[in-house]
Amino acid sequence: MLFSPSIFWFGFSQGLVIGPITLYGIREGLDPRRGFWSQMQVIGGSTLVDVIYLLLATYGMVNFVQYDLAQVVLWSLASYMLITMGVNSLHERPSKLSFAHMHRHKVHFFETDFFRAFCLNLVNPMAIVFAVIVFGGMYAGYANQLSPLAFTVNIVIGGLVTSVLKAILTLAIRHIFHEWMLTKLMKAGSLILVAYGVWFFWKAAQHVPDLTVSLINLVHP
Repeated sequence: MLFSPSIFWFGFSQGLVIGPITLYGIREGLDPRRGFWSQMQVIGGSTLVDVIYLLLATYGMVNFVQYDLAQVVLWSLASYMLITMGVNSLHERPSKLSFAHMHRHKVHFFETDFFRAFCLNLVNPMAIVFAVIVFGGMYAGYANQLSPLAFTVNIVIGGLVTSVLKAILTLAIRHIFHEWMLTKLMKAGSLILVAYGVWFFWKAAQHVPDLTVSLINLVHP
């Protein structure tokens, strides 16, 4: 069995959730300098990470997330990236890029939206916990019907369909609203990214006491 409608629709429904990665993609899609294909890069980069974590979860190889040190590091890195991206985007000018500008300022791979989304989702604890706890636990009920690869493909395709539909909707909004309204929406998106970063920092801080106790017990058993 290669296709499961229930798993597909579950992946589709989870794609409707507006998390930091989705918000980042929408913001890039609304940006006059970037647009639809930049949003698709965000979708591609984050989806690649989802595939990795889903395969690790379904094959039962993800256990590091339970450790306090891993939690603190992941939440902190994600917080730093979100706050940095949000603050930097608040100061960007929403003017369109010309071909001459793009030729003079060659964009390296690590500067692309694909790479940024990949890195952000790679350290996104929400993506890891969701893959391990939700999808990993869910796969236990389908292990006799679907292989880990087939399960992952169904989830990912369902989420991709939702992501592409959101990108098309963002493209339509971009053509409907006036540029000043798009600027306001982009600023709001940047502020929400910063808010996500602050929340991630708070989550990291919550694990510090337990990490401290664990380190003390390690040094002085």
